[in-house]
Amino acid sequence: MPAARVDCLPNCRSFSFLGHFRDPFAFQKLLDRCIGFIHWDTESAFTRVKILLLVFTGTYYTLSCLCLTRIDPAEVPLDHFFGMWFLVGGGCSCFSQWYVLAIERRHLAKVIGFLTNLQQNGIDHPTRVRQRSRIVLYSIVHWTTNVSQTAVWAVTLLFTSSIAHATSNSYLQMLAYIFFPLEIMLIGMTANVSQINTFTTLLVFAVEFEILGEDFRQALDKWNVVDMKTCVRRHQKLLEMVMLFRDKLKLYLLLSLQIYFFSITFCCVMLVIQLKTGDNQMFYTLINLTTALLCLLLFGLFCDYLDLKVAEISDQVFGSKWSERISRDRSMKRNLLMILMRSQKKIKFTCGDIYAMSIVTCMNVINMCYSAFTLLMNMVQD
Repeated sequence: MPAARVDCLPNCRSFSFLGHFRDPFAFQKLLDRCIGFIHWDTESAFTRVKILLLVFTGTYYTLSCLCLTRIDPAEVPLDHFFGMWFLVGGGCSCFSQWYVLAIERRHLAKVIGFLTNLQQNGIDHPTRVRQRSRIVLYSIVHWTTNVSQTAVWAVTLLFTSSIAHATSNSYLQMLAYIFFPLEIMLIGMTANVSQINTFTTLLVFAVEFEILGEDFRQALDKWNVVDMKTCVRRHQKLLEMVMLFRDKLKLYLLLSLQIYFFSITFCCVMLVIQLKTGDNQMFYTLINLTTALLCLLLFGLFCDYLDLKVAEISDQVFGSKWSERISRDRSMKRNLLMILMRSQKKIKFTCGDIYAMSIVTCMNVINMCYSAFTLLMNMVQD
């Protein structure tokens, strides 16, 4: 019996307009032109605006860090002081995510180009058509959710600009408060575009391994040697590309764990403080906490999902009629045994070669957030 297909994305038949997209990377490529790290063309207006926004983001962030050293914690409300440090820690983490992928942009462009070619060569394949619209829908929804969360952060932290608190000039204070929401939005977008790039690529890889498993089964059932050899070459190339992608994500995934550890812990502390003071912004903090938890768990879910799709290839091979004919072709026997061995070996996405990125790891991070939250609350109370 064939292995049951596992989908981690919902059906999207209600969104018929998604059928017009011919590339699962369509939304990701649009974002990359605006604030991403792969597309750079100084002749393009998109790139010039992108450079201008990045310079503004870095300048405002640097000034905020310098001004924070001049602020006495006793002279500002506790939640405002936490908000100032959130910009420092969160800003560094978000832009670091963008930067570590930017320095690997040539390798990432190679991976995305390879997957795009596979999609275009079989653009009308039923599995590709079905999953393509789901991936685009997921990318749009996830991006919208993250931008909404960033907007909530901008509102929540509106009056916590360290530049405004450090200066007595009313004109500079006004400018600091005006540009502060834009700074928060841009910092959040650098992290969001990195996340969309990563998640979209993981999902497209999963689709290609799913299709390869189906093609393997059909070729083995019909004992089509030409198709089987083609599948073997595709499997080898897919593994090569996914290993390259995995290696270039190690530091990024480690930073992702760090930023969500920081964000979840900070939200918990802010929520308790706001509950005690009766701050009406605690609802926004709760939204941020929920979104951060969801994004953290999605990292583990998608990495586990891709590992599952890789392992399903061996299930497709075992479920075919290859054992009845394998003795006729020793060369094909060696190839099939190699496929079985490779499929049983997990991709093993890791966070800087320290932790394996999985749902289990994400749950452990949540436990660490609780421990850090308890420690911080004890320090605040003392």
